[in-house]
Amino acid sequence: MELVSIIVPIYNVEKYLRRCLESLVRQSYDAVEIILVNDGSTDSSLHIATEYAAMYDNVSVITQVNQGLSGARNTGLKHAKGEYILFVDSDDYMSTNAVEVMVEAIKNADIVEPCNVKIDENGNESVYEYHSPVDIGSYNLESDKRALLRAAMFVRGNMYRKDFIAGLEFPVGLVHEDIYYSTILFQKVKRINYVENAKYYYYIRSDSIMNKANDKMFDMFTVMKKLNEYFKDHQISNYDFLEKVYMRNFLIAVLFKKAKNIDSKYYSKRNEVCIEALRFLDEELSGYKCNPYITVKEKLAILALRIPIVRMLVWR
Repeated sequence: MELVSIIVPIYNVEKYLRRCLESLVRQSYDAVEIILVNDGSTDSSLHIATEYAAMYDNVSVITQVNQGLSGARNTGLKHAKGEYILFVDSDDYMSTNAVEVMVEAIKNADIVEPCNVKIDENGNESVYEYHSPVDIGSYNLESDKRALLRAAMFVRGNMYRKDFIAGLEFPVGLVHEDIYYSTILFQKVKRINYVENAKYYYYIRSDSIMNKANDKMFDMFTVMKKLNEYFKDHQISNYDFLEKVYMRNFLIAVLFKKAKNIDSKYYSKRNEVCIEALRFLDEELSGYKCNPYITVKEKLAILALRIPIVRMLVWR
């Protein structure tokens, strides 16, 4: 059996960690190593992780000074021995058949994505609307880059061939690290399989940084600049895709939508980032004007952000 390395970054999740770990140690697939990376937790998370490592031979704990989610994932990758890598967030959990189903699906793919199910603090479940469509694996993604626009860009819950992601690390200290990681991987991906009968339960926490509008969301701009540098350094010509990612995931999702809910103390930073981001668009990604992937609606939204009085009305 092929070994699967499950990497679990841990930071102050004592309320949710046991549920996550129970779902992993009870997997129906036997060849699993569970790497728990304690990222400087100050609550009882380390104690819980150590407890599970003492009970199960395939569970190990690594402790480090806090580096954030990206740093913890990178540490896990350095210690992973498996042929396949699976990223699980410590406040989420999986169906007990998930690994078994995903291992079967990755035999003819580079990436396997489970069915993502949102679950809130009251136990209510709903379909996670941003996962990939079921038929994504039927496309030749190497030749049909347009199909990649339909693929989800998060990494939590996903299984990867280790040789496929070899050498690629997450950018430390930034949120939206998934966008960076996936955008690069998508330039060489041939097939992504989405499997409905493997469930990943994505827990919606009210105190999660991803569910709050604060200045960390502007990290996305830094991520996009790093991606632009990567594309240049590696002579990647698929700029239509990068322009679309910049437009959809940063300018629209962050600046046009999420930024309207930000605290008033960040208003000036919001405006400064917006002006700089539009300048970056014009100087570095100016091909967006003729990009067939970018819709008229998206172009109009960017036009709105360019006009100060309209921009303020959008944010209001």
